[in-house]
Amino acid sequence: MKIELFKRGRGFLPASPEAEKVHARMEQGEIAWFKVLRIRDPVAHRRYWALMNLCASNCERIELPYGGVMLVHSKDDVHTALKLCTGHRDTIFDAFGKPVFQIPKSTNYESMTADEWSEYWPRVLDVVQERILPGVEIPEVELEILKCMGMAA
Repeated sequence: MKIELFKRGRGFLPASPEAEKVHARMEQGEIAWFKVLRIRDPVAHRRYWALMNLCASNCERIELPYGGVMLVHSKDDVHTALKLCTGHRDTIFDAFGKPVFQIPKSTNYESMTADEWSEYWPRVLDVVQERILPGVEIPEVELEILKCMGMAA
């Protein structure tokens, strides 16, 4: 079960109904283990998908790092290509150690922490500038994303 806690002073308090139930069942002084995961910023999530839409609208194909091309029909195609191009993938090898497949890893909230996301985002921007929208500068891309999100004129 996953529960949310928030820091208050030197302690932590339940931050959801599920967390309140767990808290109520615990004895005074009881110790429980919790894995700390910083929650990712939902605005960053919206910004990422605005970028995927922007790229899908302005790109027909993306060259992949080890040969091959991803044809772009939707934002999901851009998302898959970006994971492959940024190295956010697992590689499957044959019996002789030769790579035969690359499988993109998940970027969902449960699979990628805020810290991992903060490392992934600059790589995404690099790939967009180098492979997807060459010649377009990152500040221009970020301004366009903000416009798509209704956060800039």
